[in-house]
Amino acid sequence: MITSYQHEVFDNLPDVTTAATTVRDNQGEQLIRSTVKSLLLKYSLNDKIGVALVHRHFDLKHDEVMVDYHGVATPWNSALLDHYNSFGSVQPLSWVIVDGKPRPYEFYYSTDNASDDAGTFDLPDDFVAEYEALLKDSKLEGYLGLRALRGQPGNGVEGTMEFTQRYATFTVPYNAGSGYKPKGALYRTCWAFRDGKEEPGDWCDCYCAHCSHCDHSFCAHYE
Repeated sequence: MITSYQHEVFDNLPDVTTAATTVRDNQGEQLIRSTVKSLLLKYSLNDKIGVALVHRHFDLKHDEVMVDYHGVATPWNSALLDHYNSFGSVQPLSWVIVDGKPRPYEFYYSTDNASDDAGTFDLPDDFVAEYEALLKDSKLEGYLGLRALRGQPGNGVEGTMEFTQRYATFTVPYNAGSGYKPKGALYRTCWAFRDGKEEPGDWCDCYCAHCSHCDHSFCAHYE
């Protein structure tokens, strides 16, 4: 499924502030918790995928893709992915719907395909069509997407905090009750409904402290 990646799609992703503001202004969270949740349940996809706030933190070269490995995401050279696939696999992690097709824009690398196959399934065409129509009607096309649900819920940790430094992101354990006070705006970036119940969400606190190349961001990922 890495072959369906298009660098033009990544280039057109909004920044997190634009995406979050658009979702807020169009009552996106209410839509997610009602109609989108029902759609995921209808197709029995709620245990496999969640709803993603589509965004990016920095630019990539046209021969690069963003790949996460054990909580560290960096740009990988797309021409070398076959080499890494010889002892693992690069799988889609996040998708945005473009012209009726789910286009992956973030990936993860797994060396244990048997237990970490979150991104290996195909999304039903009817589901994609209904989801895209819903996003268009709500003026959220290109701002809400899909994200593979990895790991197991209920592991005692509400989430992880993701830091973005220049061209890499890494995660550390994070609990929403820790008293952390963001220096910038705090945005939710993922909604999941495994077992039909809403799980603690992913969050992104984004601010720039130094220069245009230093996008200091914090995202919480429930995995």
